Amino acid sequence: MSEVTLAKVINAAGAVELIRQQVEKHGEEFVYEKSLFGCKYLSYNENSTPVGVGCLIGQIMINGGFKTHAELEEWDDKGDSRASVVLRSDGRFTMGARYVFRIAQAAQDGGKNWGTCLKEAEAYARDRFPNEI
Repeated sequence: MSEVTLAKVINAAGAVELIRQQVEKHGEEFVYEKSLFGCKYLSYNENSTPVGVGCLIGQIMINGGFKTHAELEEWDDKGDSRASVVLRSDGRFTMGARYVFRIAQAAQDGGKNWGTCLKEAEAYARDRFPNEI
């Protein structure tokens, strides 16, 4: 499948492909390490200064050009930073895409490797959003 671009609305299949791209880039066995401040979209140093992209969804948002570092920093400051919540008002993502991201994010935040996050997201997309696959 080709790279997903900003030119279209991302559905569940597109979300799975975006996750797959990050897994291919970082490896199936890659495990996100929580920062000093817990699970965050960006990586922070000991002074709470953003120093790069952190989690799987943060990687997707930055690398896909969907969000800026400043926007991700704002997400990190919110109390409920689940992807399905913070992307709700972004018309570029269907409900299926938002929930596929949520499943991958929850798996990652639970300490699973990104290959497993992808598998869980794929299964969820097939089961819950078959019309978007």
